[in-house]
Amino acid sequence: MAKQTEPHRQPYLDAIEAMERLTPVNARGKGMYIVCPYCGKTHVPSSDNFEHGECACDFCGQHMRL
Repeated sequence: MAKQTEPHRQPYLDAIEAMERLTPVNARGKGMYIVCPYCGKTHVPSSDNFEHGECACDFCGQHMRL
């Protein structure tokens, strides 16, 4: 891995974090809601945003597997 200089370090780390959120993780259920494992926000499951057993958090972008 290349050493990042300070002015370019934060965008580099932000890009890595965004790419890690593309990997689906198991979502937690809380009654009728789905809870994002990354940010903890709740979502109401619907056919529009939970297609094929996966969805993305509307708040942080974490991909979740149901």
